[in-house]
Amino acid sequence: MSDPDAVVTAQISEWLALLKARNYRPGSIRSFRRGLAAFVSFLIAENIAGFRDVTAATLSAYRRHLVDAGYSGHTICFYLRAVRKFFVHLEETGQIFMNPAAGPIIPRPARRS
Repeated sequence: MSDPDAVVTAQISEWLALLKARNYRPGSIRSFRRGLAAFVSFLIAENIAGFRDVTAATLSAYRRHLVDAGYSGHTICFYLRAVRKFFVHLEETGQIFMNPAAGPIIPRPARRS
């Protein structure tokens, strides 16, 4: 049986390497990594072992967590987009069967003035 932490780390590393191969900017990749790190920290706190165990309800709870933690609307949107893009990758590569992030989880932030 594999170590769940090692599997999660490998899945994230694989996706970030793919972004680099697709010529994403280094700053964007760092931001995606930061967003996924926050998400993984939330999953650990919620005793969720891996990405296959994430549901739409988990993502809603994560969004509430970010709001309650005082993140700005733009940061929340970016973190949720990173999670959504990552789950699309997991689905496209057959690592998950159902994408819990396929529904509307990302509110639009208010425009900056």
